[in-house]
Amino acid sequence: MKKLRLGLIGVGQMGTRIIQLAPERGHTITAEFKGNHPFTEERMVQARDRVDVWIDFSHASITEKVVSVAAKHNLKVVIGTTGWYDQLDAFQKKTEKSEAGIIWASNFSTGVYTFRKIVEYTASIMSKLKAYDVSIHEIHHNEKRDAPSGTAKTLADTLLKHYQASGLKNKVTPLAPGDTSISKDTIYISSSRVGHVVGVHEISFDSAEDAIFLSHEARNRNGLALGAIRAAEWISTRKGFHDIDAFFADLMEGQE
Repeated sequence: MKKLRLGLIGVGQMGTRIIQLAPERGHTITAEFKGNHPFTEERMVQARDRVDVWIDFSHASITEKVVSVAAKHNLKVVIGTTGWYDQLDAFQKKTEKSEAGIIWASNFSTGVYTFRKIVEYTASIMSKLKAYDVSIHEIHHNEKRDAPSGTAKTLADTLLKHYQASGLKNKVTPLAPGDTSISKDTIYISSSRVGHVVGVHEISFDSAEDAIFLSHEARNRNGLALGAIRAAEWISTRKGFHDIDAFFADLMEGQE
C-alpha cells in the first residue's frame, strides 16, 4: 500500500480522528485547513505538491468551491460533507471534464454501508406488504448541524426506490416536531439531537400485528474515519466522480 500525504479540509471531530488513525496505515497529514487558516483556492493550490489526497469534512457551503478547485487542478478529494446533494449532477459533469478524482459519501463506515445493503434487501420484500408502514429515526449528538443526517437521507432514498416501484410511497419528508399531517404515500424521517451520541439510525416496519426494526449504532467515529482514509487510498489512483459502491465492491473482493 502506497504511503499517502493527506490534506484535511476542516479539522473538527472527524478530522481529529483521521489525524489519529492515518499514521496506523502509514500515512502522514501534510496540510490542514481550520480555524484561522481556512480553506481557500490559493492555499489548496499552493499545497498541491505536498498533498496526494484531500479529505473534506468541513461544511456544504464550500463543497462547490472544493470540487471546482479539484477539477481545475486535477486533484484527488474525499468528500464527507453532506447537504449539497442537489448539486450532484453538476459536480459530476464538472469533474468528468478533468483528470481529477473525487469520491463522496454520506458515511464511509463499512458497517453503515453493510447496513444500507441490508436495508435495501429488506425493502425489496417489505415494500410489497401493504400492512407494514415504514419510517426512519436517527439520533446524533447535540452539536450536529444538519437534520436529518446525510446517512438517514441515503437510507431513505434506498427505501424509496423499492416503495416507488411497488406504488406504496412516492416521496421522502423530514418529520417536524408536532407535525400531525401524515400522508400515507410518504416515508418520514424523524431526528433527535442529544448529548454525545455518535450516530444511531433505525428503520421500522410497523403493522397492527407486529413490528420489525433494523438499526445501526456507531460506538465511536473510528469506523467513519478509517473508511475515509481507505477511500483516500482508493481514489489516489483513480479519476472521475465516484460514490462508494465501486470502492466497497473492491474492498469486499480484497482488492483494497
